[in-house]
Amino acid sequence: MNFFTSFRRFYISIPSSEEKSEEEGDISETSSDHGLLQPQIMSKPRYLSSYLFKVGEISVIIISTWMFVVGLAWQLRADEKCFEITNFYSPAAKYVDTEYQLWQFNGTVGFPSPYVPRSFREGPTPQIDEAWERLNARPMSVPLEVVESSGETADAVKLPEEFGGGYLAWAEVNHQLHCLNLMRKAIYWDYYYPITPDLQREPFEAYTHIGNARSLIDLM
Repeated sequence: MNFFTSFRRFYISIPSSEEKSEEEGDISETSSDHGLLQPQIMSKPRYLSSYLFKVGEISVIIISTWMFVVGLAWQLRADEKCFEITNFYSPAAKYVDTEYQLWQFNGTVGFPSPYVPRSFREGPTPQIDEAWERLNARPMSVPLEVVESSGETADAVKLPEEFGGGYLAWAEVNHQLHCLNLMRKAIYWDYYYPITPDLQREPFEAYTHIGNARSLIDLM
């Protein structure tokens, strides 16, 4: 094997100018084909991300609108809802004005009031007793369904038919006023003992009743 034979074996022909132009045309066509296909392939994830973004945006708008409507409805009934949460069921609740109001009281010692004597030396008067009597509400009769809705059972105190039947009920505010009035009368024991049956009980019963009234007032 001579030198020329070996050279021919490793010889690589150099393309002419016409061949180069043909190859460049093939490459440009191939790259153009890839260029057309590339946007089609890349458009799928872009479309999916855009779709998910739109879904998330609409979801946020719907949830925000729902929260705004619920909050507005709560604010319009805020006083009523607070009253329902902080109180047990009562048939008298629908007759109570549940709107909160700001009241300022004068707790100055000796400030005139129709419910207390002007001085300890003066003591109670019939006018003061009448003022307290106007605050006193009588017990009422309610049906069994109201008793059960209040958390009680049919074992509650039942009134005889001559008193209207049904079950005995009393607003708690009247019970609290009764206890407060009993403590007031206990302060003027000598005056009220002859005319107050609650003070005429046995000493243990009378003082237990007064102590229970004081405990209830502490819970107010």
